[in-house]
Amino acid sequence: MTNHHAGHERGHTLKKNQFFWRGALAGLIVLSAVLSVRIPPGHCRTDHLRFVTVAWEPYYGPTLLNQGYVTEITRAALQRVGYSMEIAFVPWKRALHDTRNGYYDALLGLFFSDERAEWIAYSEPIASVQVVFFSKKGKTIRWNTLEDLKPYTIGTGLGWVYTEEFDKADFLKKEPVRKIELNLRKLLEGRIDLVGASRNVFLHWVKKDHPDKLDELAIVPKPLSENKIFNGFRREDPMHQTYVAEFNKGLQIIKTDGTFD
Repeated sequence: MTNHHAGHERGHTLKKNQFFWRGALAGLIVLSAVLSVRIPPGHCRTDHLRFVTVAWEPYYGPTLLNQGYVTEITRAALQRVGYSMEIAFVPWKRALHDTRNGYYDALLGLFFSDERAEWIAYSEPIASVQVVFFSKKGKTIRWNTLEDLKPYTIGTGLGWVYTEEFDKADFLKKEPVRKIELNLRKLLEGRIDLVGASRNVFLHWVKKDHPDKLDELAIVPKPLSENKIFNGFRREDPMHQTYVAEFNKGLQIIKTDGTFD
């Protein structure tokens, strides 16, 4: 073979290799894109459930021991009836959206509301939470009915449920925010008058992240509510009634054998 023909052959082979690797690279890109898309689970029965929630210390969170009390109780109840679980912690609005659209099997730790009950099947209650109003120390605020709160601007959490009456009270000045720290800052700067929040959650967070601010806060004497915490399963899942019944069965078992305490 002459040098000319050999060079021509090498050039032809090089071009074939280039086409091969370009095709392979394109295939990898497409495969990567497909794998990155979250695919909703099917509707077949599974003994491994995927929960999602928001970090809500001290009740549940990724950095807490056993991911928190409510997570620990949920896991123990499921184990008693032959189930395992995993849990993801994401912003609350995303947790609601992704569960409703089938990316997770259940929500861990939520309050009851009629609107949510349309698409969520609730378990038996797991814990109880007192919801109160926080004010800046030195500012005296008293209330008996929601009408008494009309003069005040109230910081709330975006997507949170308080009570049906409070949530529907359009005559109140409510300013929802995504992050709890923004409500604290606005309260101490005088931009809002009150923050509506779980007593334990708000105090836990302030003690942990802003202990120097604790003495600047006061709790308005009358609580807004005493809310129960539930787990919720998607009604669109054909297995939701089974999951609720079996979780409730496991919950009763651990209440009876002392694990719940």
